[in-house]
Amino acid sequence: TLSALRSLFAAFAEQVEGLWVLKLVSSGQLGGVYRLLDLYGITPNYLTRAQIRQHFQLIAASQSKLKVPAAAAGGGCGLDLPHFLKLLVMMVLCATPTRAATQSAEAKVEMMLQAWGLTDRKKLLALQSRML
Repeated sequence: TLSALRSLFAAFAEQVEGLWVLKLVSSGQLGGVYRLLDLYGITPNYLTRAQIRQHFQLIAASQSKLKVPAAAAGGGCGLDLPHFLKLLVMMVLCATPTRAATQSAEAKVEMMLQAWGLTDRKKLLALQSRML
């Protein structure tokens, strides 16, 4: 799963000042977090862009407090891979159906990543070939 998520990050991230970061909106390969979530059908089906922006800003602020190099790159508007993974977890926990309330956080994350197709390498390759 982690390897697939690294590939997903790499496909939507862009290089800023020598660091790979994922921005909310990007001119990178496929176009940032909003574009990723649109292509995978997560917005507006599970979360709104306003919710995504709030989660992104919270994670970016925590990244900045930790003085992560990516926090300063390009004016501090992108997430590095570990913080992108934190963003995914926040989004999953926010979007998890109430019927899954008894599941552990780990089970919820695994369920939603699979449901959204974010760990499906074939889907990523298909999107890349269509977009590039």
